[in-house]
Amino acid sequence: MGSRKPKDSWWSRSGYQLLLEKGPDLPTTQSRKEKVSPSLIFLFYIALSCGIGYGWGCLLFFLFENVYCDILFCCGCTWDWDGGWDHCNVHVPGLPHCPWCAATYPAVLATRLDWTTAAVYVAYFIFVQGKMISRLFWSAFWGFFVYGLVCAYAFKVATNYPFFLCILFGKDNSTDLKLTPTG
Repeated sequence: MGSRKPKDSWWSRSGYQLLLEKGPDLPTTQSRKEKVSPSLIFLFYIALSCGIGYGWGCLLFFLFENVYCDILFCCGCTWDWDGGWDHCNVHVPGLPHCPWCAATYPAVLATRLDWTTAAVYVAYFIFVQGKMISRLFWSAFWGFFVYGLVCAYAFKVATNYPFFLCILFGKDNSTDLKLTPTG
């Protein structure tokens, strides 16, 4: 017999509703001694949600970027503390080069900004739906991987890179290239 959460509990309402009901101890205006308006609380909550989502998205991106690159492109990238992209095939002449690691700076910057902007969108979606903290964590986590998969596939198609999702399809899933230098 597990306890069930009542429908009218704090976790069933959005954070914005909680701020309106309980309200943080926000300062009053000096001239009128009035409480801060609900629209200001709304803006504060959106900023807080987006800030948390953006921070979590950036953290996910910088922790998993190289490992995810290797999962998608089979290129040899690893954790930052274990060498990062030092063993990537982009450093070996004669091999097809990983599209993410060989990308120009503007393309990389655009992808990173899009990725973290997607985290802000996830935070806003959670704000609208409520139940902020638990959904924020998992939505940003899965959003990171799904958005990365879409971006990676676009890079693969644009560069005609021969390997993609080697965990699912094997090391050589679209060509007979060998992973040894030809030169």
